[in-house]
Amino acid sequence: MAQDDTVVIAERINSYLTASTANGFSGAVLVARDDQILLSSGYGLGDRGKSSPIIPSTIFNIGAVTQLFTAAAVMKLVEEGKLKTSDTLDQFFPLVPDNKRDITVHQLLTHTAGLSPRAGGYRYDFATRDRFVDEFFYYRLSGAQGEAAGAGFLLLAAIVELVSTMSFEEYLRSRLLNPAGMADTGYVLRDWDPDRFAHAYYYDLLTRDWVDWGTTLEQFSGNRVSWYGMGRGDMQSTIEDLYTWHKALQSGALFDPSLQALMESPHSIEDSTGDSSEDSTEDSNRAHGYGWRIEETGRGTTMLSHRGSNGYYFADLLRFPEENAVVIHFSNVLRDAGVAENIAGLLFDPAFKPSQYPREKYELIIEYIENHSPSEAAGLPAFYESVQQSQLDDPSILHPIGLQLMNGGDNEWALAILALNVNLFPQEGNFWDSLGDAYMANDQDSLAAASYKESLRLATDRCFWCSNAQSMLKKLGLDEGEIRALRGLIL
Repeated sequence: MAQDDTVVIAERINSYLTASTANGFSGAVLVARDDQILLSSGYGLGDRGKSSPIIPSTIFNIGAVTQLFTAAAVMKLVEEGKLKTSDTLDQFFPLVPDNKRDITVHQLLTHTAGLSPRAGGYRYDFATRDRFVDEFFYYRLSGAQGEAAGAGFLLLAAIVELVSTMSFEEYLRSRLLNPAGMADTGYVLRDWDPDRFAHAYYYDLLTRDWVDWGTTLEQFSGNRVSWYGMGRGDMQSTIEDLYTWHKALQSGALFDPSLQALMESPHSIEDSTGDSSEDSTEDSNRAHGYGWRIEETGRGTTMLSHRGSNGYYFADLLRFPEENAVVIHFSNVLRDAGVAENIAGLLFDPAFKPSQYPREKYELIIEYIENHSPSEAAGLPAFYESVQQSQLDDPSILHPIGLQLMNGGDNEWALAILALNVNLFPQEGNFWDSLGDAYMANDQDSLAAASYKESLRLATDRCFWCSNAQSMLKKLGLDEGEIRALRGLIL
């Protein structure tokens, strides 16, 4: 690639990311091609309290990108002759239930074991390996291929410990991270400098402000990693370290070539829901390798990728091995905004125009509410579309805002938002029930009754709102016969 071309590409990517900061983007990005770093930069603040800028060496939680290292550890054990991908769970866990005994390492690596996505407790509630395994084996199988939550990678981390007789992180460091030259990746073994961590931030509807969640290191209990998350997520890294990982894989320095090819080959097809199946007839452009998601680009080349989040941070790793290119994107504000895909478009296509980085949706709507009267609620969708460049078509957005307004005593705005919501999504029975509550709070009993009746008309088999609607209709004086008739609609 000519030097002039690289400068132009880097400028286009930087312009896109700089413009995105105006809408709230905060993170770190590295883009490289043909062993040349085109861009490595931070955007926004890592610690807003200290006004600390994000730089390329800032440390982030990489979420499920962790699974790439778990898969690599498993394959390193295969290379050492200590493990086979055909090995079954009963070879590692003598007390494994009968319905899970024959699950193979290969199935865990490819999300095809049919495990329940449940993994025990909250990921930052401490649990030992043995406690996690006991609880996990208690859960029944999901009855379907695929476990999008990557639950099998928790078991893979346990297998790495049992086979290697080392802690999971110690094995990673000695066999993979140190040989690759990655000093800033791991869980807790490194003597981390807390000032290098990006704090994660989320918008809180209750306070109408951004909240500092802290850092992953602060969430670990007594500097211990919980087995509700080990191997599946919560490793920490920098964009520079993940670039080092890319270079080590690109050079073939870490694995026997046949094993690396096995890791980067499709083994299971991913369907439209994100689940996996070993049925190769599934019509999908995406497949799972060992850790990697594999898909063909519009250029006829291969993209190996993984993304991750712990609910507060966001991370993307996109590798294009045939084109010797990589895009690495971290963020400390959770926003699945297609940033990495937009960067890849800018990298490979001079005519590509990236989509706009969106504002935080709840903050944007609260901003409208604070600057308008309830009588102007009908203008909210147009305002939202003008700012976001997308329609207000997500039914999960307005409902919690309306409930929060009602709980806070702002009954007029609550009614306006919940009425707008049923206009946008008239088939959602739960929304009609909440609208009934809003009418009640505004002393509009007849409209409340009509809303509750509509909520019952739209009842589903799992009508969690029906008891409230029926109770409120009784309070409004509906006779028992009419209530029984309404109940009959949901039987």
